[in-house]
Amino acid sequence: SAASDVYKRQDGGCVNTLVDGAHCGLCGETCGEGEQCCLGECADVRTDPFNCGECLRDCGAGGVCEGGACQ
Repeated sequence: SAASDVYKRQDGGCVNTLVDGAHCGLCGETCGEGEQCCLGECADVRTDPFNCGECLRDCGAGGVCEGGACQ
């Protein structure tokens, strides 16, 4: 099921690999400094124009993300 694809067992517990920064996409995959787990992929929310400041905040066509804010 879709839920079982998202929620994985880790050390006897259940983690959401779509949003858990310590288990992003897979159990044990850790996001780096300044990154958040956005739909199972680590994104640098300081510079990512599709995840600017937070997951799924899109700066739009040609938009630039600087310091977590769309420019």
